[in-house]
Formats: sequence, structure tokens, C-alpha cells
Amino acid sequence: MALKNMRGGGLWNVFKGVMLQIFVFDFVLMVGNFWMALALLV
Repeated sequence: MALKNMRGGGLWNVFKGVMLQIFVFDFVLMVGNFWMALALLV
């Protein structure tokens, strides 16, 4: 099912609309969190 979704043929098209926004926002937060953690460790 996950592989079907990645090709865009599944029930759940994750790379369009709201889900895409959530993924992008989550990725930005993850990168920011990584740099903050790195800065605190150094």
C-alpha cells in the first residue's frame, strides 16, 4: 500500500495539498532542531 501511495496510485495521496505542507513544515522544524542541538553540543 505504501509503495502504491508513493507512485500516486494509492488511496492516500500524501504529496499533494495539506499533507505536503505538513511534511515540509516538519522537515524545516527537524533541520532547525538539528542545528540547535549541534550548537548546544559544541
